Amino acid sequence: MSRPRCPQAWGMARRMARHAQHEQRRQQLAGHLGPAQAWRIEQLLAAHGDASMAAVLLVLALVTLLPVGGLGALMSLVIAAWALAWARQRETLPGLQRLARMPLPAAIVPRSLRWLARLHLLRARWLRPRYQALLAPVWRWPWALWVWCMALVIFLPIPFGNMLPALSLLMLGLSLMARDGLLLLASLAPGGAGLVVLGLSADWISDSLRAAWPVLPT
Repeated sequence: MSRPRCPQAWGMARRMARHAQHEQRRQQLAGHLGPAQAWRIEQLLAAHGDASMAAVLLVLALVTLLPVGGLGALMSLVIAAWALAWARQRETLPGLQRLARMPLPAAIVPRSLRWLARLHLLRARWLRPRYQALLAPVWRWPWALWVWCMALVIFLPIPFGNMLPALSLLMLGLSLMARDGLLLLASLAPGGAGLVVLGLSADWISDSLRAAWPVLPT
């Protein structure tokens, strides 16, 4: 096995994998030990051992992919607030503590932890600080605008429309953690594809909105 480029990310990946195994084992034994304790978003954040804004974006983007009705739309609003706070060079997201207490369905927690483990394993093996000029403070507002666009696509009721923008945000969050400008640029690809899907779905969205609110102009 090749030596990891980032020991910290390697440690995060191993920690996430252990959490996933432990949670899956606990759920398997739930019938004997009683109902498993519900996980919350704050526990996904705490499992990182990193409270940075980049880690927050990574978790928020992952949560938008969870198969829970309405969760993606809610998280898209939080992601938009994250973009504003990050562009203003804030170190914390206002209201995060209240949101972080939101419980997650027990069945999807091990899968979420395994996804996070794979992401940090990718970071440990392949990512490194490069093209860091793209991460300079002067570029924060343009990248924040990109995050807003991705949040908008996630918010709109497009079937599976959250997949590509969420992938873009996952890559962006990883690039901020690893200081990897190349991955930051690469995050534009799935996000751009998501915007194309949005354009192709414009008529369908318009028809859906008119069906929901007949008073809208035709």
